[in-house]
Amino acid sequence: MLATKTILTSGLVAGTLDLALAITFFKLEGAPLTAVPHAIASGWLGARAIHGGASSAILGVALHFLIALVVAAVYYLLSRAIKLLNHQPILSGTVFGLAVFLVMQDVVVPLSAEPYSRPSTSWLIADLASHVLFVGITIAMITRRFAQRAGLLKPDRVGPLML
Repeated sequence: MLATKTILTSGLVAGTLDLALAITFFKLEGAPLTAVPHAIASGWLGARAIHGGASSAILGVALHFLIALVVAAVYYLLSRAIKLLNHQPILSGTVFGLAVFLVMQDVVVPLSAEPYSRPSTSWLIADLASHVLFVGITIAMITRRFAQRAGLLKPDRVGPLML
């Protein structure tokens, strides 16, 4: 029950924040609201997802949240095995977010069916910041909170990097 609550909460919150940043970024660049979900769906469907309408946009959102939940599950499992993660959520979340960003950029996207286009520097910076702040640190802080509430982490065992 603890694992399910932690993973669902942290994955859904992180996924929502990350997706909101991406949609906002590209909307400010003049793209339609569905551009990001279509781009995500193109990882599975290829270029045809870009013009796939509502169904491919919904698929993109679903895939985005599936990835966010898997990422949250990985962090949760790591936090159970490596106790430092719950004692240093800012540091561990930053490192984890950076790792997720690198895996997405260097493994997931290149192996997907998404048509490659070189991302702008401004997008790479925004995406990195999103993965560190909205994915890594958010998941780490929520995981820590659930561990505290379950009595798995004593509040007096907080490290110096905990805000």
